[in-house]
Amino acid sequence: VTGSPQRVAVYGGDLRRLVRALTDFADVALFGSTGQTGQDELRRLLAALRAGGVREVCVSVRWAGHGEVDAIRRLCRRLRVPCRDFLSIGAVRRCLSCDS
Repeated sequence: VTGSPQRVAVYGGDLRRLVRALTDFADVALFGSTGQTGQDELRRLLAALRAGGVREVCVSVRWAGHGEVDAIRRLCRRLRVPCRDFLSIGAVRRCLSCDS
């Protein structure tokens, strides 16, 4: 149990674009992919998962590398956190809209 509420983590792409596309969703934590932002975002996501602060992960596979996606899926599976793949940030947005 963490002190902060669990959030939906969205991983992949350029962080600035993620912010613009998903600004309407308050319970979403955004993580840019390694190719656009460097290794720190992947490390931040994995740390948030380990800390129990993530209830679900949405991965934009178009912008995430195979190694990144594999690391995220492995940890999600181990922690029993749902991990869903999407082809675009727009698809993530549509899914989050339906879940709200």
